[in-house]
Amino acid sequence: VQKQAKMLHIIVTYWKRGLQAIKNGTTLIKLRKIKVYQDIVKMKFSIPNDNLSGLDKIEARLERSMDQMEALHA
Repeated sequence: VQKQAKMLHIIVTYWKRGLQAIKNGTTLIKLRKIKVYQDIVKMKFSIPNDNLSGLDKIEARLERSMDQMEALHA
């Protein structure tokens, strides 16, 4: 259950920050090209249930990627 909640949090964060980035001028194509996107898609199978620190790393990378994207379009 913890893994599912953490994955949902990451997906919602991607959605919210992505929506804001699109409003600020980025494109959906650019959002899908960030390196962490593929990790988000694969996280259910690539992160073991007993190792939630892997999800924390994905979340941190997502935040950094979105911060960089926002800086480019600010």
